[in-house]
Parts: sequence; structure tokens; C-alpha cells
Amino acid sequence: EIKVKLMKKSIPIKPFWYSDILVIPKVVTIITTVNKQGIVNAAPYSLFVPYDIMHNRPQVLVGMRKFSHTYKNIVATGEFVVNFPSAEHLDDVMETSRFYREGISELSHTKLTSIASQKVSPPSLKECQQHIECTLHKNYEIGPTQAKVIGDIAAIVVDEELVSVNRGERIARLNLPVYMGDEKRK
Repeated sequence: EIKVKLMKKSIPIKPFWYSDILVIPKVVTIITTVNKQGIVNAAPYSLFVPYDIMHNRPQVLVGMRKFSHTYKNIVATGEFVVNFPSAEHLDDVMETSRFYREGISELSHTKLTSIASQKVSPPSLKECQQHIECTLHKNYEIGPTQAKVIGDIAAIVVDEELVSVNRGERIARLNLPVYMGDEKRK
């Protein structure tokens, strides 16, 4: 019998630790909100997780910067939509990550199309095959820059063709981009 000695090494904890050596896959979403004037904001978020999966109050948790337009809009209006773009729309995802001044809709710089959501005011994105419409349950400001939002799920909406296919086919059709960090970031 051959014994293999596994060597473990501690890595430094520093800014962007999650994208340095570790591989922690995170699905890429675009969150749409509206400000009090009704102008649409769209921004990519990958710190998104199902939070409470029980049927009587399903929730999601999203992490973001507390100075972002997205956070300010969610707190002001109490609504947001989590859209799941396919990998074919990565250029549009990247465009929504740019820092436009408040009152400029990132969607006007993309090929993405806003459509009416079923239960909330912020629009959904037509090109995304699944959406989670949310109302604000609670927000937390943590430290000097970070915030967390817990949203109550008001509606889960998917393209009709996804309902009748099995999970493996659904995953293939969605072709969701997964963020795994930036290897070049130092």
C-alpha cells in the first residue's frame, strides 16, 4: 500500500482573497431596480444566495456596497429583480458593471431589453430566462462599505420552455456564467 502525504499550505488573507487561490463559484446575476424618479438601474452581482427556502416565506440574500445605486434604490423603493443572464450576454453584464452617474440607466448602454415584471415595479430583462422578483424584507449595513439585503420572493418567473424540460437540459439551456475570481488580480 502506498501512502500519499497530503501537503496543506496556508495562504494569506488579503483583499479579494476569494479570487486569489481559492475557487468559489458564484452565479452572475444582474439586479434591476428603479429610483424614486422611475429610472432603471442595472448592476451585476454574484454574492447572491437562497436565504430561506421554506415555502411560507422564501427569501434571497444579496451582498453589495452600501453606496451603490442598487442598494440605495432597494432601500428607497423596497423592490428589486434578480435576473440570470446567459454567458452569451457577458459583454452586457460587463457594461452594467461600469460606474455611471446616478440617474443614468445602464441598460441604455447594453443590448438588454427591459420588460414588465409580474409583481414588482423594477423591470425584468427579456434576454434572461429566469428572474426572481423581490420585496425588501430587511437591510443591514455592515462596516464602512458593505450592506446585505434580504428579499422576500414575490415571484419566480422563467421562460415557459424551461418548465417542461429536465434539470440537466434546463442547466444547459440557461448557460449561466459563473464567476470564479480573477487570476490576474494581485
